[in-house]
Amino acid sequence: MESLVAPVFPIIRRISYIKNLEKNFKNRNEKASLLYSTRDDIKGEIHRHGSKGTATNECENWLKKVERLQDKVNVIEKEYHEEKICLMGWCPDVSLRLKLGKRIDESTNLIIDLLEKSTSWVGGVVVDAPTKIAEAVPAPTIEGNTSTDRTLQKILGCIKDIKKQKIGIWGMGGVGKTTMMKSLNNSAEITQLFEIVILVTVSKDWSLRNVQNEIAKRLSLNLRSDESNDNMATRIYQELERKKFILLLDDMWEKIELDNVGIPRINLENGSKIVLTTRRLQVCKSMDTDVEVRVDILSEEEAWKLFQNKVGDVVEYPSIQSLAKDVVKECHGLPLAIIAVGGSLRKDEDVHVWKNALDELRSPTICEIEDMEEQVFKRLKFNFDRLNNENTKNCFLYGALYSEDHKIPIDELIEYWRGEGFINGAGAYDKGHAIVKHLIDASLFESVETDSVKMHGVMRDLALRIISPTGDGYRFLVRAGVDISEPPKEKEWENVERISLMRNELNSLPPSPYCLKLLTLLLQGNRTLTKIPAAFFDHMASLRVLDLSDTSIESLPESVSNLVSLQTLFLNNCEKLKTLTSQVGALKELDVLALGDGTKIDCLPIEIEELTKLRLLHVSCHELRVRISRLSLLEDLRIRVDPYDGRWDESFTNCMTEEICSLRELTHLGFCYFPNVECLEQFVQSSLSWKEKQIKTFQIVVGFHQERLQGQ
Repeated sequence: MESLVAPVFPIIRRISYIKNLEKNFKNRNEKASLLYSTRDDIKGEIHRHGSKGTATNECENWLKKVERLQDKVNVIEKEYHEEKICLMGWCPDVSLRLKLGKRIDESTNLIIDLLEKSTSWVGGVVVDAPTKIAEAVPAPTIEGNTSTDRTLQKILGCIKDIKKQKIGIWGMGGVGKTTMMKSLNNSAEITQLFEIVILVTVSKDWSLRNVQNEIAKRLSLNLRSDESNDNMATRIYQELERKKFILLLDDMWEKIELDNVGIPRINLENGSKIVLTTRRLQVCKSMDTDVEVRVDILSEEEAWKLFQNKVGDVVEYPSIQSLAKDVVKECHGLPLAIIAVGGSLRKDEDVHVWKNALDELRSPTICEIEDMEEQVFKRLKFNFDRLNNENTKNCFLYGALYSEDHKIPIDELIEYWRGEGFINGAGAYDKGHAIVKHLIDASLFESVETDSVKMHGVMRDLALRIISPTGDGYRFLVRAGVDISEPPKEKEWENVERISLMRNELNSLPPSPYCLKLLTLLLQGNRTLTKIPAAFFDHMASLRVLDLSDTSIESLPESVSNLVSLQTLFLNNCEKLKTLTSQVGALKELDVLALGDGTKIDCLPIEIEELTKLRLLHVSCHELRVRISRLSLLEDLRIRVDPYDGRWDESFTNCMTEEICSLRELTHLGFCYFPNVECLEQFVQSSLSWKEKQIKTFQIVVGFHQERLQGQ
């Protein structure tokens, strides 16, 4: 009997392939859709870790299998639709349907198997990425057979010499030392010689902890704000003593005790090296360098070629060429000065402009200065003086509020400028980007990636000279990123217009500083700051920009109501700030209120509705009972919510959607939660900004599985 039954099963399966072709095809598609969604979620998780994480080998193999299977699924789908067309023409091919049905069944089983494996990874899908030998940085190209290239080759020769463990590179500001260091960092020769390359910008306002932090980041060590310098030094030492490393210390101004940093002693046995740059030969000697390499100015031919590349073909015009060559001579072979002056004259065909530029560069205030370092700044200030208006000059100087070599987010900078009133009115955001581009073209800013800029150390020094308390009306107090724990004395706060104490270790603030002229106060990045004194804001009636992001404050004092001129308030990543005082309702001029990215306010005070001039509102909160429709001028609205929080139920979300739909000025929307597609459809059909096609960018989440939609 068994011998008669057994062969029946393959026959039944074959009949099933033909009979249930459409049903099996639909089932296969549903499972394939789930597989692709799982694949996309896994890729998203990998992407979220960025360069710090990489997919496990198991996960990487799984992703490859999904891609190969998807190709097969696409082929089967094409054949299925071709078979259906044939069937409609009354020419069914039973053999074809049988083969197709079998392939559909087999692909379905493979999909099920891959889905099951995706839920069985015990260790997750991402592991820490191995530390790269070198982190490449943007750097100008150094052409061969130039003095710069010859100096670079000389330095490489010193690095390869086993007897030279410490190499000093020195020369005046703007001569190209940083370019050398960046080129060394990116050099393929260097990566072949060492296990890890570490580039650190030290700067004049250096601190031991900042240097340690930069090294620790390259070593992928966890940074802990409460950790002592000694403990950090121990961890760095333990990591580096096992490696053959090269440490590049750029822009040193004084001796650094390497033992205190955690740098192991350099010797012939470990083969590690230290290379440093400085403007002062004495610094090289104090660091016991084995050899000192001076970076000299460019030759006349090299200076002219660099100037040509920066300015363009206009320098070849007969009426301009001789003037251009004289301008280059006034830059004394300094690459940074040539680039800066060239940037201000780029493609300018007006002979009178060139004559005036030459006169300014030859003016007694420049030529009679004996100190070459000072002449560099005077030539760079020429570039600053040629900026088209005071607002653009102010925008440049504002960059000096950031610490040296710090990436400056362009959007953040523009909001500061807008708060100060340097740019305003319709299209202010675009104006801000135009100014950024102008400053980059003038070589006053450097472009970093697509969303950030920074200032060259010499350019920042120039800005700080201009904005010093003895300068012409620019009164700044800047102690950014210098690792201080105590704030400046109250006396120092008087009569200043802008204060930057960002990225320090402040644990207190003065009780009630008297600074009636203060326009900007930047305190972000002080994770040890837990409290703002009750009367701290009593005498800051002119304040327009306040940033308290990335601090540990738990509340704002009631004296915040005295900030009647405040335009911009940043409170991002304030993890301990759970409530917002009702006194913010007194800030009638407020234009920007940013409470997102880690600041989880339990509930916004109803007084927020009184801030009718708000243009930007970013908030991440558990409960939002504010009538957003009252804020009719909102252009940028971002509300981050937890879709699993019961307080954001469908009825409440519908009410919030109606509120947002009434806003006519919205151009950027980050309302990150719609419980279902119906709510989204309601928004699309009802939103005035959406229907009028004003919304330029959006990011929203639909449903509990957080299907993300974004666009622009």
